[in-house]
Amino acid sequence: MTNEERWQLGFKHAGVESRLIHGAIKRVGREFGIFDHDDLVQEAKIVFATDYVNTRPTTPAEWEQFRPRVFQHIIWALRDLQRREKWRADRWVDEASLVNAPIAVSGIGRALRQEALRLCQTERERLIVLRHWFADESLAVLARRTGYAERTLRLTRQRLQQRIVKSAQDINSITGER
Repeated sequence: MTNEERWQLGFKHAGVESRLIHGAIKRVGREFGIFDHDDLVQEAKIVFATDYVNTRPTTPAEWEQFRPRVFQHIIWALRDLQRREKWRADRWVDEASLVNAPIAVSGIGRALRQEALRLCQTERERLIVLRHWFADESLAVLARRTGYAERTLRLTRQRLQQRIVKSAQDINSITGER
């Protein structure tokens, strides 16, 4: 049996084991922002086929050992996707929304600072704007100086970024810009 035939057989068995695949997706949860359910199923089938090619279960006893192991591998792969997506969301803002915002027309530094400070609702958010974004101080250093947990500052930064993007989108929808 060639390697290509093994892969085809692995994907065929992945289709047969759809309950296992959907169970793993359900176990991980639906907290995926950019991934559609079909994308998750496709990723799970790839993991299943990879494990099938590496293990090649044939007897019923081998299948009984294979199913829990592949179930766990699928969960790990999907959780890795979740972590990577969260990592990207924490660090990257929708740059197109910020570039098209009216505050970027002139005096970008001063205008951006004023707009960001206007949207701040807590002292933590003010610290993030003034020290992290404009003084380029890392969140770890800022956490040590202020006594806040680094995780709390990351969450606050993410919420502030979302609020700024929403504000820019609201302004753009009023002015008719994209």
